[in-house]
Parts: sequence; structure tokens; C-alpha cells
Amino acid sequence: MTCVRATYVLMILWMATAAHSAAQTIWTAPYVPSQVAVEWMQPLYDDATGRSGQAVFVSAGYLINENIEVVAEVPVSVNAAVAGGAATSTVGNPYLGLRLAGVDWPFLVEVGGRLGLASFGGAAGLDPLASVGRTKAFVPEEYSGHLALNGRLQLGEKLTARLRAGLVYAEHPTAPSGATTEQAVRSHYSVQFWREDEWVTIGLAGSARTVLTTQPGPNTLFYATGTVIFNTPYVRPGLFLSSPINSTVRNTAPYVLGLSLSTSLFR
Repeated sequence: MTCVRATYVLMILWMATAAHSAAQTIWTAPYVPSQVAVEWMQPLYDDATGRSGQAVFVSAGYLINENIEVVAEVPVSVNAAVAGGAATSTVGNPYLGLRLAGVDWPFLVEVGGRLGLASFGGAAGLDPLASVGRTKAFVPEEYSGHLALNGRLQLGEKLTARLRAGLVYAEHPTAPSGATTEQAVRSHYSVQFWREDEWVTIGLAGSARTVLTTQPGPNTLFYATGTVIFNTPYVRPGLFLSSPINSTVRNTAPYVLGLSLSTSLFR
């Protein structure tokens, strides 16, 4: 845990004294600089699981120059509960990151991490469903750092493909006492297709998260997602629906419904 915290502090100091950059989810309008967004996610839990709750993600980016953007995100759980527990609303693990893009690069580099502010309680049940398309946001007291590459391919006048892959290293206590900790290495990857018209943007994505450090071998969760974003003059409202492909996760919540609202304030 000490190593991850030290790395996170060094990253923040580097961000404060050097150039900065950004990050973005797969639910909001693609390739929009200095975007401010609010996303609401509702896992449609099976009643038999005893789980409940929603997640809200508030994020903002600031474009320093044409190559560098800073991004921050605050996740919040709303009325989250696991079987037999009381419903609570609490802040999850905030994210701070950079996106680096060279003028002649065919890809973007993301570097960032989460501060372990989430408390033990019902919010932990929101992962992995509510964190589809991003690093886990509600693991109690988990500090994490990640590095990812994003590539963009122009497939037609209005159609693009976005490829994303990255690694996450995380540490979190296994109990509120903090006596023991658990480390995890996770990989994230997705393939997204976007069609952008004047008034509407449509996205389809397949994404996955693999825990590489589980025994006896890696454990992978797959998701399929559809997104519709309306390109109004000042704000971009959106609607998305995600479904886990793994049967064990589908038994918990076969679908995740979401709404988003985004705009660009700092252009």
C-alpha cells in the first residue's frame, strides 16, 4: 500500500510541475476536449440478490494545449446496499489522470490513478457493474495506478473505431482493520465503433476487464454496450445500455442502464 501511495503522490507532484493531459469514458461523446460530464448508472439487479444502488460519476477535463489534457473524476454511490446491509450513499475513489497526444502520434497515452477514499459498506457491491468502461471506483480504500493506450481509426466519413488497452495495479485492505492488504493487476481493453452525424452520435462497444493475479488463472468479465448521444448546441444528453456477457455476473444484474449529460466549458 505504501508503494502505491508514494507513486500516486509523485504523480500528483509531477502533474503540478510539468505538462498535463486527460482521460475519457466510453459513454460520453468521443474525442471532445475539455469535457465536463455527469453520468448516472443503474444496475438492474435481480431481486433475489438483495443488492441495490446507483452510481454517479462527475468528471471534468482541462485542455492545456493541443497535446496535453488533465482530467479528474469523482464517483458517488447512491442508496447502495448488499444483502442484509443498510443502504448508504458515499464518495468512491476519485480519479486523477493525464492524456498525452503527439501531433504525429497515431495513439493517445493515458496515465492516472485513484485515491482510496471509498469506505467499507454497500458501495462495494456496485463493482464491477457500475464501473464498466473505467477502472474500479468503489473497492474500499483501494489505491490504484493505470497506464493505457488509445488508438483511433477512421473507417469512413462519419464512422470511426477506437481501440483501448491498459494495465492497472491496485492495492486495498481486505478488512476495515487494514491488517492485511491484497494486490491486483488488471488489464482493460475495448473496441468501440462510433458514427457521428450532425444531431446524433451512436456508439457500440465490446469491453473486458481481466484480473491477472487470481488463482488458478486469470478471471475475465466481458460487456457489450450501446450508446446514443444527442448533439444539441450547448449540452449533449446521452442514453446507454450495457449487458455483462458472463453468466455469473448476468445472474446478479443482466443490464446496466445509464444517462449522461456533457458539455465543453473551457474551449
